[in-house]
Amino acid sequence: MEGSLRVPFIIRWPGKVPAGVTSNEMVHATDIFTSILEIASAEVPSDRPIDGISQVAFFKDPTAVKSQREGFLFYIKDELRAVKWKDWKLHLV
Repeated sequence: MEGSLRVPFIIRWPGKVPAGVTSNEMVHATDIFTSILEIASAEVPSDRPIDGISQVAFFKDPTAVKSQREGFLFYIKDELRAVKWKDWKLHLV
């Protein structure tokens, strides 16, 4: 399960995202959707819950801006299996 809680994320956007920067900030897969919406100047759908948080500001200036995400819940089917909060992880077995 560790592989699903902490995996590398690489982004390339010449002229917008600085090259060669590494960070330990948290970005969740759901954040990609909302970030792409912001880049495209599109609105987040309001007819359903959207869990993603736009990370565009963080992507553009990762040394000055922190990720807007502090944690997330990890489910397998309908069972809560782990919680990630800042530097802490709780695995439920």
